[in-house]
Order: sequence, then C-alpha cells, then structure tokens
Amino acid sequence: MLTLNGSPVVSTKSGAVEPILLAVDPSGTTLWVADYGIGIVSAFAINTSTGVLTPESPTFTVGGAGYAPVGVAIAQTATKKCLSTANQGNDSVTPQVVSGAFTLTIAPKLSGLNAPIEVIADPQSLFFYATESGSANVIQMSISSSNCHLTTVTTTAAGNGPYGMALTH
Repeated sequence: MLTLNGSPVVSTKSGAVEPILLAVDPSGTTLWVADYGIGIVSAFAINTSTGVLTPESPTFTVGGAGYAPVGVAIAQTATKKCLSTANQGNDSVTPQVVSGAFTLTIAPKLSGLNAPIEVIADPQSLFFYATESGSANVIQMSISSSNCHLTTVTTTAAGNGPYGMALTH
C-alpha cells in the first residue's frame, strides 16, 4: 500500500507542464523527470530517510520543446554517471554526463531513430535500450564509460509500436 510522503512537488523550471517518465539514480538519492511539453529534465533530491522530494536547480534543456523527451534513464559506468533521454520529437537519444550531484554536460546525441519513447539502462550500466514507436524496434546502444557517448549495437523488431520495457538481473 502506498502512503503519501509529504506534499507534491513541482519542477523549479517555469512552465513545466508534462512530466512523463522518470528514473532514479543508482545511488537512490536523485529522481530525474522528463518533461515532454517543454523539453527539459528536472532533478529532485530524495531524502533517503523519508522519501520526501526536494526540487533541485538547475533543470536542464534537452534541446527544446521540439525534442519532446519522453523516457529518461541513468547508468553508472566504471568512471562516469550517464543520463540519457529518448526524444520522440527529434528522433534521437541525448546522453548527458552527470558530474557531482546535478551538473550535466551534453554529449553528442544519437540521431536517426524513429520516434523513440522509452530508454532504460541495463543493470551492469553497459548499454541503454530505446523503443522506437515509429518503426516498432528496440535499439541497443553501448555506453562509453569515458564520456557517455552512445553507439548503436543492434536493432531488433519488437512488434507494433513498442512503448515501455523492463530488464531483470
């Protein structure tokens, strides 16, 4: 049974209107939320004792409202913390290098996808996987542990318009 821990919180970014998917940092201390409507990702600190969320600043822009980020995922490689968004409106996945708690540096985006919706990291943080709703594929991307750059490894047909997915250990 779920119990509300504190009051609902909103992004510190003015105009944040369409939070859509979220990811929890591997350390369990940060929640990342993609906002489809204005093309941002917001960070919230998680109080590990109470679960209460505190908005952090700054939020970061994925590339603008036209990018329409839907999915967000985070992976902890051997040397870097990498956050990626699936940008449905821009047909891309944008990786970010997370430094410290909330400082982000954009790495080159992986373009040429077809309306990616979801992105998830594998448990070992070696790969991101993205669903392409426009072409009914799942894309496997390797994560560079030195700079979070992405490289397409495989493309697999996944039925009609895949949206979500899950990986198990």
